Amino acid sequence: EGPLDLLLHVIRQHELDIFDIPIAFIAKEYAAYVDLMKQLNLEVAGEFMVMAATLMYIKSRMLLPRHEGLDDEGDEGDPRDALVRQLLEHKRFLEAGESLADRNQLQRDIFIRGGLPMTSVDETDVGLGDLSVFTLLTAVRKVVARLPERKAHEIFAERISIADKMSRILERLEADRSVGFEDLFEESRDRYEVIVAFLAVLELVKMRAIRLHQSDLFGPIRVYLGDPGETESDGNARSEAPEEFDEEASDARADGGPDTA
Repeated sequence: EGPLDLLLHVIRQHELDIFDIPIAFIAKEYAAYVDLMKQLNLEVAGEFMVMAATLMYIKSRMLLPRHEGLDDEGDEGDPRDALVRQLLEHKRFLEAGESLADRNQLQRDIFIRGGLPMTSVDETDVGLGDLSVFTLLTAVRKVVARLPERKAHEIFAERISIADKMSRILERLEADRSVGFEDLFEESRDRYEVIVAFLAVLELVKMRAIRLHQSDLFGPIRVYLGDPGETESDGNARSEAPEEFDEEASDARADGGPDTA
């Protein structure tokens, strides 16, 4: 998912008019998401930074006085026009992809007499399901906003690792069957522990140990246990986590965790 997907996410979330984008607001929201992606140590591609620069350029253009009576050759028109065209084209592309996916699903539901047997469909290969990464980031933003203010010289002697957090998440799901996505962060004391929990969720999704579901657009996200067979085939989720994940969390702690104050 790229910068246009993020912009469309913000537009849908705040029910903005795509033909009359409040550029100052959307630039601020976009920058907040990119900043959060960096804090979570998610790789931010160069195209995200290009879009950020584009938004700032459009914002600065809109602050300049407009000249009346100039045509297309003498005036560039509304600085937002090119961006709106890109968003509309990308939106049509996404809708076409969804239409093809629905058609494929309909074709799978049609049984022809004498036809070849259908191959089984791996229903566990859902991962995030219909959720986008930006939907998860929206939920994480809410969690971060609820964190208590950072106290100077606050030090936490014990830090939970991503592997330990993965194990705790699985234990809770085995007991409760399902939990709210934001509930997985209720024990987080600072940004570092939010990052640990988030990376643990991503790794469990990757391993198919858990699955995420959202019934309504921008509604609450529920977390469920994945298929046990698939989890076992992908590795031991309770004891193993990529070492680079813990390194990423440590880097995040060094960048702004309370224990470095």
